[in-house]
Amino acid sequence: MNLSVFCILSLFHLAGNIRARKLDRIQLFDVFENLIAIARFDSIRIHRFEGTFLAEEVGTVPFKSRSGVLLDLKLINRLTVSYCDKNCCWLCYLKAHKETKCHVFVFRMSRFETETVAAQFHLVSNNVATIRHEERMGGGAFEKYVFTPDSFDMEPIFLNSQALDGVVKNQTHLQSFRAREFTYSLGAATHFYEPMCLPHKESKKIPCFGPTNVEKNVRITRVCDNDISPYLESKMDISLLCGSEDSNSTALASYFNVALELLTIVFGSPSSSIASICRISIEEMKRKYLETWDACVKMTNSSKCQENSKQSSDCEITIYKFGYFYGFGYCDEFHNDDSESICLTGKNERKGWIENFVPLRREFSERFDKADDEIVSIAEESESGSLFVLLKSPNGTAILQRKSTGVGRKSFNHALLNLLDLADVEPVPLILKSGVLFFVRNNSVEIRPLTCRGMYKSCEELKFGVERRGDDPLNCAWCEPEFGPAYGVSMDDISCPVVKVDGCGLDANTTLRPVAVMSPDKYWPGIIVKPLLIALLVLVSSTFIFAMVVFIIQRIRGKKLWDSESLSYHPLTPHSFPQPYISCFAYRTQFEQFKRINFENLTIDWNYIGKGEGLLPFNF
Repeated sequence: MNLSVFCILSLFHLAGNIRARKLDRIQLFDVFENLIAIARFDSIRIHRFEGTFLAEEVGTVPFKSRSGVLLDLKLINRLTVSYCDKNCCWLCYLKAHKETKCHVFVFRMSRFETETVAAQFHLVSNNVATIRHEERMGGGAFEKYVFTPDSFDMEPIFLNSQALDGVVKNQTHLQSFRAREFTYSLGAATHFYEPMCLPHKESKKIPCFGPTNVEKNVRITRVCDNDISPYLESKMDISLLCGSEDSNSTALASYFNVALELLTIVFGSPSSSIASICRISIEEMKRKYLETWDACVKMTNSSKCQENSKQSSDCEITIYKFGYFYGFGYCDEFHNDDSESICLTGKNERKGWIENFVPLRREFSERFDKADDEIVSIAEESESGSLFVLLKSPNGTAILQRKSTGVGRKSFNHALLNLLDLADVEPVPLILKSGVLFFVRNNSVEIRPLTCRGMYKSCEELKFGVERRGDDPLNCAWCEPEFGPAYGVSMDDISCPVVKVDGCGLDANTTLRPVAVMSPDKYWPGIIVKPLLIALLVLVSSTFIFAMVVFIIQRIRGKKLWDSESLSYHPLTPHSFPQPYISCFAYRTQFEQFKRINFENLTIDWNYIGKGEGLLPFNF
């Protein structure tokens, strides 16, 4: 019986430990200036970081998710945090010494479970939340919520506007971001090629929804920030393509550089392990959207498209109609004659959302082999020529790689050279801001500046074979100074005299170089001053050590006297007048109490001190 009870208690204890470890795991994190918001399975906490170390916790956010699994987290500013699960999003305001207030945005009801969510909040001129989410069966939508600052927890906010996706399946969401007063969403899905359906509405030769009319493509959707019309009429889709249609049919990961307004996309195909990289600027996308809009609003007759949908690019622009029974048609049904009013919704009667099936095509600039791994996220930094790729293997382990986008892209077949393989990382999306890389390792956020010293923490992390060919713009090596710890260093930095250039072992080649160049006539002051400084340092150190020894001996003697139960004699008191020897700490305590006395409220009595007569009265 006792053994059974012991086994049951052990199982409960083990289950409790497993649950505690799960709750303590990092789900997501975000960075704003010198603050990091870290979401675990039971809490969201804000930490301040200094350099490469997390400092104290500066705030907490109410964790209101019932599922506990977060799909989106953003640290919007120093006092505002948003997070989402599969049912709701919360926008919370942190206030010192006050209860944190939150808005709650409730998604529309769907028979399919939400898989991905990305929220963007426009809090400057108006309070609008733009939320993009995809469902388990592949459908998706843009939703907007309008709210007032005083609508908190007890008043859930329901959607104000909604724009549904077309007929798609196998949809994946990669990234949402804001730029130039627009909100963008990048994703990939399987679509029916609608322009092929329209000329053959009455024909059975080419079934519109048959397997021969299905294509996998990458799309970016744009919505005006100020559009709060019921159907979000400003929503437009354009297709993106990198390389040939056969080899790159889907997007695997993306990164938007806010400062450069540049979108880096990794394309791939289910039939190949090669990943190709394309870069598209916001300006290029803006021109494509304007061309699409102008072509659509200027179409007055679609009869030419009935014969061949690909004889004109205008025939490959369609509208996905509003209403309960969604359908599609050509742009002559759009009914909008103003080419400058993309965001002026409600001015004219629009029939649907514009979709352009002619892709914005770009050639790939680099490529790399991802093997069977899944790309969790990427980040790119141009100054150091770095592309960071976080990969997750089929067995669940993750690895962080740094690849060169500088000289390396000129190598054979545009293949990227790998400059770092960092194991023991978590498959949590990484963040790159202000030249600093943030990622999760050993269940903690690790911070590494994009320098040789910041990126490489051990000699083994360096790729010496690559470094010697000069394929790394940072040009890193390993410094082993005579005194102090070793560290990563640029070959252009002459502050380190001993540098390993091709390996980490004892037999690795090293380069010896002077720390600084000095003329011979300036050597003699250093020869004289250096021994004097060393002698002075030894003298000061010896004096300090001697003083510390004397101090410790005195403290030990004082403690022995204080711990004694018998009365001792103060060194300055005659032996005929025994007094207890009280330490300095006790005197200081009595003095602190003495200072608290309000002397103005005291009444002084005449009292004699001692037993004899004729003594003077005590007076202040």
